[in-house]
Amino acid sequence: MISILIPNYGQDIKKLIEDLLFQAKRVSFPVEIWIGDDASKENVYLENKKLEDHPIVRFIRKESRVGRSAIRNLLAEKSRYPNLLFIDSDAKIKDSGFLQNYFDQLGKYKVIVGGTAYQKDTPENSSELLRWKYGKEKEEKPAFVRASRPWASFSSFSFLIEKKLFLKIRFDEGIIDYGHEDTFFGYQLKKNSIPVLHIDNQLIHLGLDNAAHFIEKTCKGVEGLWNLFEKTGFDPEFSSDNTLLKRFEGVRKLKMQGILKWKFDMFKKQLEKNLLGEQPSILLYQLYKLGYLCSFAEK
Repeated sequence: MISILIPNYGQDIKKLIEDLLFQAKRVSFPVEIWIGDDASKENVYLENKKLEDHPIVRFIRKESRVGRSAIRNLLAEKSRYPNLLFIDSDAKIKDSGFLQNYFDQLGKYKVIVGGTAYQKDTPENSSELLRWKYGKEKEEKPAFVRASRPWASFSSFSFLIEKKLFLKIRFDEGIIDYGHEDTFFGYQLKKNSIPVLHIDNQLIHLGLDNAAHFIEKTCKGVEGLWNLFEKTGFDPEFSSDNTLLKRFEGVRKLKMQGILKWKFDMFKKQLEKNLLGEQPSILLYQLYKLGYLCSFAEK
């Protein structure tokens, strides 16, 4: 009665699927696994498609990129069961009761978020330090902390949702580039007064971008966030649930946006030198995002 939906672009997901299949054999409820390939390279696609030899694994592929929102929506439409478990493809299962933990909460809430964890040890590759530190400090939070801001803490990395509800809300397919489709989805849940249950059923996030790529994706994410804010008609309920937008609104009320933009332009290279280095500062990373938003919002 659970359809596991995994959007994928370029990841070797054999280990993740094998671990899910191992658990699926040991639970008392039916499970199916759908993999949505969003135009990965041919060799990655062909290797992953071998997983379809398993009778409960299904595979669909888009020939050209449609984005994570669209591929998730397509997977939901294809699924057979009334409950959808979305998992990102760069995840690793850490709990042998992962599937059972979600199943045990069915019927209590329509939306259940398991959470995100990161490896304990510092990455051997120093270029991955910024992404790892940000994940450990800002994303790896226990359920009781996430529950204090249930919609703002919504994450699409791993969550269970009733299919009927998902198909009413869906991910916004206008979001193609990196970032904030889950921010907008959480906002839609809040606007529709749909409760979100947070549990400690974390998956480990393996996809650590190098610092240069992470900064590039961060800038795209900031642009996407601002565009979504515009789409809501600059709804204060949207900005109040996002730390970056709240800080920006505070800056704007103090009429300091122009000053921060000027400072950002002046010190951007120095900030990037720290973020690309071996001792990246998350505080400076947060300032970088705010400065970038001040610049982008003025265009």
